[in-house]
Amino acid sequence: SMSDDEVDANKGSRGSWVEIVEVGMVGSGFIKTGAVLSWEGVQYCGTSGFQVHKTEFDAIYAAFFDHTHLFREGIRLKGVKYIAISANPRSIHCRSGSSGLLCTRAKDCVLVGLYKPPVSSSQATMTIESIADDINDGLFITDQMDENFLNNL
Repeated sequence: SMSDDEVDANKGSRGSWVEIVEVGMVGSGFIKTGAVLSWEGVQYCGTSGFQVHKTEFDAIYAAFFDHTHLFREGIRLKGVKYIAISANPRSIHCRSGSSGLLCTRAKDCVLVGLYKPPVSSSQATMTIESIADDINDGLFITDQMDENFLNNL
């Protein structure tokens, strides 16, 4: 078992971008596939085979601020058109049939998550919103990871 010092050291941070996706999103059981991207659309991490292309991301990011266009056009991701259900400058919720797309803007990244039945929209939304809150509260060492990530580009 861990010493008190080790426990304290771990309390400050929940880890990296990978942990956000694998533990926070997919590990919750409520998000099927997901990704974390910079505000510029650089993908830091995603579930296996899930890559948000730059043009797709640009449309998502613009949609946080232009709801008129979002509600008229929806969002295309991986060839699927998602219809907008709700939107504000922090969160976008879209549906395609029984599947849903959630996009949430945190302080230094954007979370993109897809959910499918039997998961409800409220379960998936609560999951992704709480991850964004944790990022905003500094519970993930995203800035440090960011530096390492940029050094490896």
